[in-house]
Amino acid sequence: MELGKRCWPSSISQNSNWFKLEKRIFKSFDENFEKGWLALNIDPIGLSSAKVHMGAIIVPYGVLTFSCYEDGDAEQVKSLMGIYTSIVEKKIKNELENAAMLITRTADSKALKFPYFHTNLFDDGGMNVADLKNGLQTEDIFKGNENLEKYFASMTNGEANGSPLIDTEMATSIISRLAPEYTVVKPEKLEFENNEKDSDVNVEELTPITGKEVEYRTFLLDEDQVKYVNEMGTGHRVLLANAGAGKSVLLLARAYRYASAHKGERVLITCFNNNLAEAYRFKNRCANFGDNKNVYIMTFHKLVKKIYEECLHTKLLGQFPSDQEIKDLYLYIEQGRVNLQFAAIFIDEVQIFDPLFLDICYSLLGKNDDALFLMAGDLNQTVRNQSRRGDAPWKKMQKGRLNFNGRVKYMSKNYRNCPLISKFLKELLVTMNKKLAEANMINLKEFDYDVFGVGPSQNVTVNVQTRINRLSICEKVIGAINQLTKEYHVPYSEIAVLLPYQSVKQLNYFPQYWIKTELEKKGISYSIISGNSEDQRTRYGDTSGIVLSSIDSAIGLDFKAVILAGLYPYGYYFSENKHRFVKCGNWRQVSKLDEEDKEKIKIQIRKIYTACSRAREALYVLSDMEQGTALDSILEGVK
Repeated sequence: MELGKRCWPSSISQNSNWFKLEKRIFKSFDENFEKGWLALNIDPIGLSSAKVHMGAIIVPYGVLTFSCYEDGDAEQVKSLMGIYTSIVEKKIKNELENAAMLITRTADSKALKFPYFHTNLFDDGGMNVADLKNGLQTEDIFKGNENLEKYFASMTNGEANGSPLIDTEMATSIISRLAPEYTVVKPEKLEFENNEKDSDVNVEELTPITGKEVEYRTFLLDEDQVKYVNEMGTGHRVLLANAGAGKSVLLLARAYRYASAHKGERVLITCFNNNLAEAYRFKNRCANFGDNKNVYIMTFHKLVKKIYEECLHTKLLGQFPSDQEIKDLYLYIEQGRVNLQFAAIFIDEVQIFDPLFLDICYSLLGKNDDALFLMAGDLNQTVRNQSRRGDAPWKKMQKGRLNFNGRVKYMSKNYRNCPLISKFLKELLVTMNKKLAEANMINLKEFDYDVFGVGPSQNVTVNVQTRINRLSICEKVIGAINQLTKEYHVPYSEIAVLLPYQSVKQLNYFPQYWIKTELEKKGISYSIISGNSEDQRTRYGDTSGIVLSSIDSAIGLDFKAVILAGLYPYGYYFSENKHRFVKCGNWRQVSKLDEEDKEKIKIQIRKIYTACSRAREALYVLSDMEQGTALDSILEGVK
């Protein structure tokens, strides 16, 4: 697709902290360019600072990065510009050459498909060393496509013929390397043929193939998301949205922006499950942001373990911290025995967190004016039993009694689910929340639970089957896989089978084992991403074949196609008093249960919604719950 015109940010206010030079560049680009992408105040290699901002302009015939200096005389720093420019160009060129889409190959070497250079811009209109050789004023570069085209031609000793070398897909890949905070990267590798480089290219200019040349499917944030990332202030904030609204994307993007602006300060990104943490680490690696040693990405329980081992110099009694060890940690922090603080803390899927967990995180937040405490979540995706009344854990925090008036943002736009799935999820939300409210299990006035937008993905199918014989569930799953691959041409690697439980011995129910065994018989590859043992589960980003996962472990992830199965145990709930699974009755019977049992049934209902919302284009709900139970009636009502 031909490259259009786009700018990050989309607007610059006069009273903002942008350099005067950046404002002039933005204005000139807006007025004079017809094609090209401009990104200002980015930090692709960690060399930006309060006095030097970096930016990039991508046009159909090349890429130019630049360093903006608010103050300074070109003559005073000219002697250092050559060395600085060479370092920047080498680092950025190496990063761009790791994108398979952007290179051509010859034998064991590679080269970019387009010219790339770096220049330095001063407020007084000075010139950098490379430009001095060509007699070009750098301020002229931003006076239109024709001027920049001539610049590239002069730098490559070529002709300014305007031959397009970069399209929209390539430009997206470039932005993902230079400004990762504005992109979403999926763990889906794109394959490219080994294009041979023209024979007249100077071999000395080529660099060796390293094996790191990969390309992942990448999407750009839209203007609303970019605006939120750049305009969100400091302090404590809550971002609420239903599934597919991109809250995790915004949280990571905001963490990038904060870490770039506060070099040397510790930044924490934490969540509840391992797969979501690994998804963050995967995106972190793809974004070339992994070199920032001050950005910590870990689950809350691994954070607790880290504090015990590195700050308190003791080990946990088990693999994971116990409830008592977590309570003790809060006291240790209050007593000043923990010398770990973060300038910013980002918490994802906050609805799963116990208020005590939030108190511990907030206690680790620094006291500086720029401190940021951001929580993001979806109140419809509570997948843990909670020992509290109400769905907002931050309202139950003891630490600080935070005031969130005006600091809670709701997002309804959907970036994930196709229209068919979006319609189904909307109906599912309305039905389940109406039933929960009638049974006095939620208060619909507390939040707007039923907001759900329509996503952009292509329609494929929604298939809901209820009251399947439990002994036939494996056969139904294999049938759904065959239909997805043969009729809808969905590859195995983009299909996930989500299960509430791997097995329930009391009910003589072992869905994961049954499905796994059948896949092996048919020679279909699969990866298991749930379970406590890291030796048995596959790390997110390293999966191959069909994904098998619990619903809990799929939080924060999405797949082209989802098969939700193994729902038979949801016709029951586990009674702590009776120490066994008890059959779940109809809604009239559920409304008479005690609060603890109601909470368990509410969590099961919301897990169904969570699992269904993981699907982008195809969704199969294969329910073997028995007729007459509360959850069965919901699926019957929306299928």
